[in-house]
Amino acid sequence: MRSTSLRIAVLVASGLAVAACAGGVAGLAPLLLAGLALAWPLAASSVARAGARMPCEGTETRTCHDGRVVTHCCPPQAKCNYAGRHRFYDCGDGRCLEDSSDPGRCPAPTGQFQEAADAADCKAKYGVWEEACVDHRVAKACVMQPPTNYDGPPPNPSFRRCGEDRCTTHRFVEDCYPTRAELGAADCEGSWTKVCLGGKVEERCLPGGWQKLMMAMPATKYATCPDGTCAVGDAAACKP
Repeated sequence: MRSTSLRIAVLVASGLAVAACAGGVAGLAPLLLAGLALAWPLAASSVARAGARMPCEGTETRTCHDGRVVTHCCPPQAKCNYAGRHRFYDCGDGRCLEDSSDPGRCPAPTGQFQEAADAADCKAKYGVWEEACVDHRVAKACVMQPPTNYDGPPPNPSFRRCGEDRCTTHRFVEDCYPTRAELGAADCEGSWTKVCLGGKVEERCLPGGWQKLMMAMPATKYATCPDGTCAVGDAAACKP
């Protein structure tokens, strides 16, 4: 924003200087208009990117578009067509579902990381070297820092551990435990249990014994939908 203001000042000052050499006010107007025409898009776009969202003076309506919650502002006394199109399931972190109310289909939050060899390399890239959940594994990662006035999801979402180095950012802890394909030839120390995640039934190696009694496992209770998919909860979750 500061650099944009500087460019505007330079353009206007240049117009004034040239106008003074060209003969005063007569040469001033066209050059000033040209300078402002060039400067205005830069200033407008910077405000849109860096500034906080302007408060709505009318009625706000939230809709789900491409998996993201979008807030619309309908000015006072205006006729807007957002009503009736805003039924969706809010997954949190600005994400949503349009065609289902199954929380198991909500995508797991992903972090914003950049490649870095170590903490020093990360610092040189203006990142923060900290523990994160990357591809279901707990590891040190270089987390990108959000810009000023950023109001989106956190760059390093919170996560839960299961085992020594496995983790998940999903709302359901069942996603943390390995599938048969992930575990390979290794033995399952708990029990193979069917769960519903992402609308699909799959077996996960969930803990047994006292751990199973101490943990909530909502994805193990699901309904089969008419289209052959599954939904966590009862059949009502199959529909939005």
